[in-house]
Amino acid sequence: MDSAVTTRARLPGVYDDESGEPIADAVVTDTVTDDHALTTRTGTVSLWFVKAKGSIVQVRKLGYEPWSAVVDPTEPTPITITLKRVTTLAPVVTTAAHDMVKDAGARDGIGARCEDAHVTCTRETELAKFPSRTLGDFVAKATGVIGPGILMHTTTGGRCKPTYFVDGMAWNRKEPPIGNPNGTPQAGVYSTSDVVAIEVYETGVLRPLRFSGDPKCGAIVIWTR
Repeated sequence: MDSAVTTRARLPGVYDDESGEPIADAVVTDTVTDDHALTTRTGTVSLWFVKAKGSIVQVRKLGYEPWSAVVDPTEPTPITITLKRVTTLAPVVTTAAHDMVKDAGARDGIGARCEDAHVTCTRETELAKFPSRTLGDFVAKATGVIGPGILMHTTTGGRCKPTYFVDGMAWNRKEPPIGNPNGTPQAGVYSTSDVVAIEVYETGVLRPLRFSGDPKCGAIVIWTR
């Protein structure tokens, strides 16, 4: 039986099979852990694999044929993925009363979202200034956060645990991706060197639909390299 390990495996890139261009915002899923992540504008993506062998990785992107393969995170050979296009689909244009809703949570829309008064944004330049601090240190100072335990006020006046998103996808694990309140490292914790931006949404404010978790509590969005 394979022993359980926690290894971070990075895909060098997801590319268009015909043009060779990187594919951004493709959904990459480890079907064993049900972890999700989005590819960056350069096609790269990071995932945590829990099993040493047998993790089936799936890649999906609208307009492309789905891709899947068994991945061993202990294997040093990197995996480069190419996706084949299917029938071209017409773009879907949506409108909403709030500009933040139109920005569907894509990595490239961070700048526009950070202009909202109810969002606390931390960018990589600020993270780099304090390399010894943890992600929790930065999040704890955000508006609406009760630190250092990283709680928020509910809409009814109580306290709640915010919903977390990593690379645009909901974080479904029990432990938060920023570490526990005592700052003890654990599986699934990202360091500041892995992160390019953090968005913290206060409780009760309108936020992008992709980050619409518990309506009574806020949300913390982490974008990795």
